[in-house]
Amino acid sequence: MNKIIFDLDGTLLDSRKRLHTLFNDLVPELNLSFKEYWDIKMTGTSHKELINSKIRESSRFNYKVFHDNWMHLIESPEYLAIDEPYNKSIDVLEALKYKGIKMYLCTARQKLSGVEQQLEEYNLTSYFEDLYVTEQKKTKKELLDNNINWSGSFFIGDTSQDIQLAKSYDGVSIAVTSGFRSGEYLSRFNPDYIIKNIYQLIKLV
Repeated sequence: MNKIIFDLDGTLLDSRKRLHTLFNDLVPELNLSFKEYWDIKMTGTSHKELINSKIRESSRFNYKVFHDNWMHLIESPEYLAIDEPYNKSIDVLEALKYKGIKMYLCTARQKLSGVEQQLEEYNLTSYFEDLYVTEQKKTKKELLDNNINWSGSFFIGDTSQDIQLAKSYDGVSIAVTSGFRSGEYLSRFNPDYIIKNIYQLIKLV
C-alpha cells in the first residue's frame, strides 16, 4: 500500500459544530443541543426525518426553503470559520509522509476555493499529491476515475459513501467514527476497519 485517499469533513476537520450551528440558526424553534443533534444525526437520520419527528404540524414546515438556505450557507466563510482540525491531524500526516505514503484528498464539497482556503489556513496543503472536490458536478468516484490505479489503496472517511467508494476500487476501507456517523451505523456497510480517530490510522499502515 502506498496511497491513502482522505475525506475532509469529519475525518481531518471537525465540522460537527458548523453543521449543528447552522441547523439551529435555520430551525431555531427546536434549539437542539450539540449532543441532541448528533445523537440523532449519527444514526443516519436525514434532516427531513429529524424535522418531521420534532416539529408539530411538520407538514407546514417549508423543507425546500430550509434545504436551499442550508446549501447556500453551509460553505459560506462565516460557517466554515467554525471548523477546526482534529487533534494531531498534522502529526498523523507527518508520520505518513515520513513513511513515503502518497496522500490524496477527495471531498464532497460545493466549492474548491473553500477547501483550498481551509487547507492553507491549517497548513495541510503540502501533504496531498492532489485534491479532488465534487463541486456538485461529479461523484467522488467520477473524480477519481482517471489514470491513477487506486486498487489496493486505503480510503478513510466517516460515511457509508466513503466505504462504498473503497470497495468500488477493491481498496481498503477505513471508517472513522469521529465524524458524522456512529460505529454501529458504519458497521452495516462492512468496512475493513473502524477506528475512533485518524490517529489510529498510523497503526494500520
